[in-house]
Amino acid sequence: MVKRSLQGSVTGIEQAKKAFAHKGWTQENLAFEVNLKTRQPIWRFFSGRPVERHIFIEICSVLSLNWWEIAANPPEEFSESKELGPSEFLDIDALVQQVRLPSIETLSITGTSAHSNSKYCNNITMPISCLSIASIATVR
Repeated sequence: MVKRSLQGSVTGIEQAKKAFAHKGWTQENLAFEVNLKTRQPIWRFFSGRPVERHIFIEICSVLSLNWWEIAANPPEEFSESKELGPSEFLDIDALVQQVRLPSIETLSITGTSAHSNSKYCNNITMPISCLSIASIATVR
């Protein structure tokens, strides 16, 4: 079973402290970058105490360090060969587009229009927002 927390080795913590000093940040800055509400996990990390695994990995990532090299006794279940290389990370912009795409639908409007004095529209496709879809549904 995989441990839920990790702690840095003596040499790993030294490397992390050097990377942290190179950034010129405070512990509060690093906590913000790791999306933490307090700096306590940052303090625990740099003092060699156990930190939740996902926080440990994120701190190392923000400091551009390989968490496997920083951790004392990293778990076997997470071998180095299983890590993603930079080319295997998802493109965040593409991911955002995939998430946004369902919120803007393309509708095909056929038949009569909602206004009585408008001409008929056949097979006209136009992008509209979800809010417009709700207002069209209430008009009909």
